[in-house]
Amino acid sequence: MPIVESGAGDVYRNLAVEEYLLDHAADFTPALFLCRNEGAVVIGKNQNPWRECDVERVAAEGLALARRVSGGGAVYHDSGNLNYSFLCARGDYHAETFYAMVIAALERLGVEARLMKSTSLAVAGLKISGNAFAFRGGAALHHGTLLVSADLERLRRVFAGERRDFETHAIPSVPAAVANLSDFAPSVTVADVAAALIGEFEKRFGAMERLEASAIAPSAVEALALERRRPEWIYDRTPAFTAGRPRRWRLRVEEGVVRELVPPKNNAATPPEALAAMVGRRFQEIAATWTAYSIGASKI
Repeated sequence: MPIVESGAGDVYRNLAVEEYLLDHAADFTPALFLCRNEGAVVIGKNQNPWRECDVERVAAEGLALARRVSGGGAVYHDSGNLNYSFLCARGDYHAETFYAMVIAALERLGVEARLMKSTSLAVAGLKISGNAFAFRGGAALHHGTLLVSADLERLRRVFAGERRDFETHAIPSVPAAVANLSDFAPSVTVADVAAALIGEFEKRFGAMERLEASAIAPSAVEALALERRRPEWIYDRTPAFTAGRPRRWRLRVEEGVVRELVPPKNNAATPPEALAAMVGRRFQEIAATWTAYSIGASKI
């Protein structure tokens, strides 16, 4: 029954540690995993990255793009953001228990947070934490983010607004105004928040062994991290979608590959050669060209 802390900032490795703990929960639960990642955008398991964020801007900002194993919406990570993961037996899981622990931890720091829209925590109506969940076998994962002193301007740049030229069943994020905990408690640090979470966790479950994440099955975690940084996981796991506006040529994309050109409504014209050449290619490879065409910046 450990408390695991990661000193590494690699989002893929930290997600792999978390997933390994979930898959081997019988050996670890209840457990608390805490980490900070270098700049990243992390989307939910069933989300469309091009709809959720400006993928080109993410790359230009030097941020990693990752897909996690839980549902929920897209989130921004940097070193001013603390990520927490609670793991327990599925039969023992009650969401309110873990929300209450986070709220109590923030109370220790003089911050009054409340549950907002069922999966977010807010202070004075501004979102400071998003949460998501995953269940595998007999285990449950409840994890979330806490904005402590994150770069909110960069967050806003990469989440520039929902793309409306996609038809998809992918789960959309719910936009919300955000704030840092440091806006309400200027002296609070990420380390302070981590200590408060550990305090509340041990208050409920008792004193626990402390482990560094690098000690958790290094070979297995590294192999999983390599899988989770592959484009096939990040992009090609996107649920099927149609990209484009009804009055223009559109692309039908399945498993990350352009399967078909869909003609404009009431128009059976021959598609431009450059568009026809996109069929059979991975959408990730042609996304920037397609976006320029879709918004009218390029006629291809």
